[in-house]
Amino acid sequence: MAVVKHFSDAYTVERKLPVNYIAGELDFCKAEFSYHTNNIELSMFKNVLISKSGCVYEDRWLIVRDSLINPDHIRFAYLHLAKTLLSKRKIQLNDAEKYLVAFDGFTTGPYHWFCDFLSRIIALGEQTKEYVLILPATGYNKTIGTEILTLLKITFKDILFIKEDEYFLCRQCYMVSHPCITGRVADKQMATVKALIDTYIVNGVADKNVNGRIFVSRANTKYRHLLNEKELLPVLNAHGFATVRFEDHSFMEQVRLSATSKLMMGLHGAGLSNMLFMKAGGLVSEFRRDKIYHNQCYWHLADSIGLNYAYLFGQPDIDKPIEGNGCNLTVTVKQLSDHLEWLDKNNFI
Repeated sequence: MAVVKHFSDAYTVERKLPVNYIAGELDFCKAEFSYHTNNIELSMFKNVLISKSGCVYEDRWLIVRDSLINPDHIRFAYLHLAKTLLSKRKIQLNDAEKYLVAFDGFTTGPYHWFCDFLSRIIALGEQTKEYVLILPATGYNKTIGTEILTLLKITFKDILFIKEDEYFLCRQCYMVSHPCITGRVADKQMATVKALIDTYIVNGVADKNVNGRIFVSRANTKYRHLLNEKELLPVLNAHGFATVRFEDHSFMEQVRLSATSKLMMGLHGAGLSNMLFMKAGGLVSEFRRDKIYHNQCYWHLADSIGLNYAYLFGQPDIDKPIEGNGCNLTVTVKQLSDHLEWLDKNNFI
């Protein structure tokens, strides 16, 4: 490995507490109140094996620890290699090209696309044109992901998609390091991403009178939905909320809906990533469970782009985290009514 360029030093993020924080309620995730980012560097590796999860194996089998979304996952990376090395196709890439890796196993949806992937490649600036970008061959990456790159005027020499049953063999591979582990947000890098989003995506569609209220429904999902959503909709309607299922809308329709809203509310899920198109000063209210968790990603994202953040703990149906294939929640009518009244009383709605 050779470090080609050092872009920025590590720094400490001091997270602003949620607007409705009650002392002691978030003690189970105190580590998220303040954390360190990583140095951001461009490194070059020779004779590598690349997997669809973004793992880079130098000299064909030595894991590049910095390619992992979490360095503690190194054992799993080796186990995966041992199980699949013989069964997957090995595709030799063109020795004359410069290939760029800035993805991981989560680069398949909006939160990770903006917070983990874009926050890495923006460090390259105009240099992206020199590289062939490697991305996982997923529907999101091939459609919305490439649309976002075009809208943001981020161009590459080419984009090469890697499939689940493939390994790429590459003589020369470049990698931008992770600003921080997934679930946390590097505020300086996200500020740059947000500025690009506002300039090239939001400014052309946003209404000057931003006063909308969105409830993000997950009623059609298998995991992480409100078990009594129908019971809560009249309360939300009475407070001026429009119920939105973002999966029913095109990317630009999602942008328009979000850019004209000052309050977005919903259960932990990808739809809340649309807060990226809201105007600074708005509020995101996330329905969560307490005590058991993997990350506080939407709190971190909201604060990093100048939005206020509130939380409401619901009752989980199983003893699992809410992230991933996690629990569903029940939020009582009284809980929701009290939460909305508090937000109204404190001028957040």
